Amino acid sequence: MPVNVLYLVRTWGIGGTHTLMRLLLRNLGEKGFRIMVAGYAPSNPVDEEFFEILRREGHEVLPERIPWGGPPSWLSARRAIADLAAKYDIRIIHTHDNVSNLIVAYTNTRQPCARVASAYGWFEPKSNVQIVSGDGWFDGWSRRKLLLYYWIDLNLALPRFDVVYTVSHTMKRKLLTGRTAAQRICVVYTGIEADKFGQGSRRNEVRRHFRLPEDSIVVGTVSRLSGEKGHIVLLDAAQRLAKDLPELRLLIVGRGYMREQIERRAKDLGIAGRVVLAGYYEDLPGVLASMDIFALPSLLDEGLPTSVLEAQAAGLPVVASDAGGTCESIAPDLTGLLVPPGDASALGNALAALAKNKQLRLEMGMRARERVRQCFTVERMMSEIAAVYRHSMLKTRQCPDSPEVAPERW
Repeated sequence: MPVNVLYLVRTWGIGGTHTLMRLLLRNLGEKGFRIMVAGYAPSNPVDEEFFEILRREGHEVLPERIPWGGPPSWLSARRAIADLAAKYDIRIIHTHDNVSNLIVAYTNTRQPCARVASAYGWFEPKSNVQIVSGDGWFDGWSRRKLLLYYWIDLNLALPRFDVVYTVSHTMKRKLLTGRTAAQRICVVYTGIEADKFGQGSRRNEVRRHFRLPEDSIVVGTVSRLSGEKGHIVLLDAAQRLAKDLPELRLLIVGRGYMREQIERRAKDLGIAGRVVLAGYYEDLPGVLASMDIFALPSLLDEGLPTSVLEAQAAGLPVVASDAGGTCESIAPDLTGLLVPPGDASALGNALAALAKNKQLRLEMGMRARERVRQCFTVERMMSEIAAVYRHSMLKTRQCPDSPEVAPERW
């Protein structure tokens, strides 16, 4: 009989967390786990879009919703999760966001039920990095609220879980500044279905779709359009290169509240004609094939950015902010270049170095593709996540006859 696992998530915007969840849903059935996904009510359009994607892919999205309207809903949310666990004979609850972490940390189920939390990354504002967001989320009181949420997750929620799964050693070091015991934290590198990515015939097709000249040098990025992802810094860097590299183009893929501000900034900088905002584009391998360089100018710490791994699997050199676990996703100076967060000058210099040297781009891209295929495989990731689940069940005495197995990076 498969082990029933409940996934909980509140969706702020489609991004790397959701890519990871879909990967787990596609592959963990072979390891003996039946995964069900539950959301919250009231939901939002992004929630519903994500759940519809899961349904189309044949995954199990529960009809019940967990009531959540903020802290006053805490007790009712806990009861709803306990009811779901009893109704569906859940043996492991795996959370994928900080709200779920706080609720599940204090939920008592009626049967033994292991608790696993994912700590992918945090919106931890830095005083030395300016974030242009347009919504005030990273300024003043909102900045202090984010720091409070971060502290609560780190010190009150995560320490109560049987296992905390994170995606980089950088993130593990951050977790250890809180109250979670080291032996409860496990690092599992994200796996990539590398065979899906590769430079191919779709390169020219996608370029024609976005009206990108065949001889242009395309710097691309794939992420939600929000302040912490650094699109404004990328535009500033591109403007610095406009005179020396007239063939340079930016391809920005993703959706989010920053779209209008990005369009306005590109126009103000006089480079609107060189910038394509693609929105959501379903053919990710195709859009990566159309690029020459991948950029991720994040202003806040990343856990282990999936987009960087996917870009490398497609044979692209990467220029990224040295923020969080990004330094573990690439081999600096071999498969990509790291720059300080928020430094448009350094970002521009790194992009120029690659844009002006095709041979360097190709060599870095070849090394990047090979490294991803060796170090970030789906098979290894699924084996290690299955070990995390078995270990969590051992801690709740659900499988006393099984040997205790833990991932290599425990």
